[in-house]
Amino acid sequence: MHPSIRYMVLGWELFIGDHLGQVLAAASMLVPSVYQPHIGEAVAFRWALETARHLSFSRILFETDCLRIVPQWKNRHTQNNSYFAGLIQDCAILAGPNFVENITYRSTNRVAHELAKLAFTVKDFVWIEEAPCCVEPLIDADVRPLALVECKGLISKKEYLL
Repeated sequence: MHPSIRYMVLGWELFIGDHLGQVLAAASMLVPSVYQPHIGEAVAFRWALETARHLSFSRILFETDCLRIVPQWKNRHTQNNSYFAGLIQDCAILAGPNFVENITYRSTNRVAHELAKLAFTVKDFVWIEEAPCCVEPLIDADVRPLALVECKGLISKKEYLL
């Protein structure tokens, strides 16, 4: 390996809940990587969208703490030949028209952070209609109050939190 390439292992996470904060699916994946952090986040974004599509979810609110994804997403129609821009274009195709993005802080996205840490022990795993017991208290603290109080526009039964 070239000394200027830093080898990392990334823990990816996915949480899908409905408009009431009920768990529909959760997933974690451990990925060896030579990506820069924002590239790793974009690849994880694509993986999350692919997983959501495989599970037949179509209306998605995506929350991320990667500050480089949302501006690139908003400018996805401009000409940019970077690898990062190409990944975001892939995500736009996968996301379809019923997609909303939101920047969140790690402190308010503890479920995703804990699932990413879990990837280092559980490796690749998908939970359907449940979540690992280690994140249940965080779902109650992070997701359900958001769904029940603010709703973030998630009123329809077909809208999901990713």
